[in-house]
Amino acid sequence: MELAAAHQAVLYFQLWRIRGDGGLDWTGAPEISWTVDRLRPWATIVEECRDRALPAAGAILAADDLVTMLSWIGPCDL
Repeated sequence: MELAAAHQAVLYFQLWRIRGDGGLDWTGAPEISWTVDRLRPWATIVEECRDRALPAAGAILAADDLVTMLSWIGPCDL
């Protein structure tokens, strides 16, 4: 995952479907809620967030009209 390689931690992501008119409809978010322990070393936070996000992302069926919007943080955001 490129964000982990850049030392960014994925907090959650949402799925949106592109309508024929170009607008977006929210279709949901995978159940990947977790609490980030901000006292842990940053590398551990990145690894734990990646380990939780990857299975959720892998369960999504790809589609040409599906967009994923990520929310992530970097070490300066804590």
